[in-house]
Amino acid sequence: MWKAVAIMFHAVGLADHRWSYARISDSPAGFEAKMAALSRRGYESIFFKDHDPQRALEAKTVVLTFDDGYLDNWVHVLPVLERHGLRGTVFVNPEFVDPRPLVRPQVAPSSVADAAHRAVGCCAGFLSWDELRRCEQSGVLDVQSHALTHAWYFSGPKIVDFWHPGAATESRGPVWMLWNRFPEAKPRFLTRAEEMETEIPYGTPIYEHGKSLATRRFYPPEALDEALPDFVARNGGPAFFERPDWRARLLAEAEAGRADEGKFETEAEQMTRVRFELHESKRLLEEQLNKSVDSICWPGGSLTAAALKIARELGYRRFTLPSALRDRPRDAAYADLSPRIGSGIRLDYRGRYLGSPTPREFIWSVERAFGSPFHGWLGRSALALRLAGSYLRR
Repeated sequence: MWKAVAIMFHAVGLADHRWSYARISDSPAGFEAKMAALSRRGYESIFFKDHDPQRALEAKTVVLTFDDGYLDNWVHVLPVLERHGLRGTVFVNPEFVDPRPLVRPQVAPSSVADAAHRAVGCCAGFLSWDELRRCEQSGVLDVQSHALTHAWYFSGPKIVDFWHPGAATESRGPVWMLWNRFPEAKPRFLTRAEEMETEIPYGTPIYEHGKSLATRRFYPPEALDEALPDFVARNGGPAFFERPDWRARLLAEAEAGRADEGKFETEAEQMTRVRFELHESKRLLEEQLNKSVDSICWPGGSLTAAALKIARELGYRRFTLPSALRDRPRDAAYADLSPRIGSGIRLDYRGRYLGSPTPREFIWSVERAFGSPFHGWLGRSALALRLAGSYLRR
């Protein structure tokens, strides 16, 4: 008897696109190869809403999940899953749903080489409501909640960075600053972030921050939002950031100009906000798609005991277990949450990039999650060989 293994994907076709999170995207050919490998090995798949992590199954079953609601889930992912007889679940943030009434063309990854693929005009964006309805009607992709905003909020008074040239598109950069200031632009940030960058003045302070559902929000003093960009403007504008000490100079200016420490929202305000996020996501998805939504993936792994309690009260019944908690002793309240394994987009060892896993290595990671020590040994051996090769090539 087996228990299903849930696998976390995000995007397909955005790996070479200039945006902050390119590292979470499979290439079209790479995704096609992984699904073909699952199909050849006889894996079955079920929707996340049908997944009970405590229930044993007769066959090896996978739960394919796709976070954030990227347009490529319709354009690339659905045709591949359909061809290989697989199903998946898309976790959607309604604030990122494209409000325009449109259905864009589907492109099966097998019909385009990775080298010829161009995300803009093809798959760079977020799903529209009409496309989400088509996903539901297909019987291939089920739509569930990823909360409302997928936001990051300031969590304390410590300044950790400043808005600077490239901030909107650099790897793991603070593009969420744009989301918070211009929420109406969220559905198109994948193609507009670079042009919108200057709408936040360079030098604007970025404070320590956390994911919205798990963070008690901090409201910083507004004076520095004006004083620091003015300082940058007087000292060369964008050219100021060519100085090697620009961060140190801005930190010193911030310390000299700080008049107060700002304030935190109250605990009651935080819980009201969390409840609103969870409720509104569920309500909007149910109204727009005419269905029941009872599953949630915590955006960025932002699970707290309080948020889980609220989610249960609102009628959610299926939950992801964040990766950070996967290998820790399980709190009894989290016993029915579903852990997920990564989809194997890239292999890293202590900061060293070792390439993308082959379809065979992907299957080994799935088999390891099913408890196979042999496939765990194969995976570790392959990683060791890649690491040795990287040193030999130096």
